[in-house]
Amino acid sequence: MKNFIKRNDFIIRTYSFVYNLIGLSRARVRGKKNAIKKGIIFQKKTRIKVSGNNNLITLGNMSRFNNIDIRIVGNDNELTFSGRNNAFRSRVIIEGNLCRLYIGNSAHLNNLKIVVAGEKSELIINDESSFFGEALIACSEGTKIAIGKDCMFSNNIIIRTMDAHPIIDEKGKRINHSQDVIIGDHVWIGDHAILNKGACIPDNSIVGSGAVVTKKYDQPGVIIAGNPARIVKTNINWLRK
Repeated sequence: MKNFIKRNDFIIRTYSFVYNLIGLSRARVRGKKNAIKKGIIFQKKTRIKVSGNNNLITLGNMSRFNNIDIRIVGNDNELTFSGRNNAFRSRVIIEGNLCRLYIGNSAHLNNLKIVVAGEKSELIINDESSFFGEALIACSEGTKIAIGKDCMFSNNIIIRTMDAHPIIDEKGKRINHSQDVIIGDHVWIGDHAILNKGACIPDNSIVGSGAVVTKKYDQPGVIIAGNPARIVKTNINWLRK
């Protein structure tokens, strides 16, 4: 593929230019020192809005974007599609300062809503992970969601590091602080699963349909299922077929 691109660089760049020209995409940037860096990409109905200062968007080489909304409000934020990404019918919202959103090589996003908010919040989706149906991923208050390589996500999944609203005790002290969510490499998340704050899924594992995960698991190669979730099978792995 790399040799093909080198030999046909002019043709690919020309096709990309024409495709993007008729693709009804647009960008509106307000503020100082904001930048949108693009490789050779193919975008259709992609809408980018940036309001703030010193924000950076990178759209990596050979990526395809179709019906994507990207909105950044704040300062010193960074959004990276590293390359060969497919992103369709999705929304990306960053509202805050010093936040980071990184999408690894060959990651596939379909009908996904991403929200990164607050100060220094971070979301990482590593190489070759794929979302095939509707999902919400949200982190805020300086927390992190890290998704490993070669993960697979089904439909109607929720992953978030926080509750919708603060909960306080009788003295007015907050008791439901946000926590990181960590998903290892080669993890399969089933339909309608919910991964709440503090969840940790080890490598080569499966989260069953409808599971509600609220805690950390350390043993790799397990099936986690139920509400509340628990380990129901050990010493397993799975294949993409």
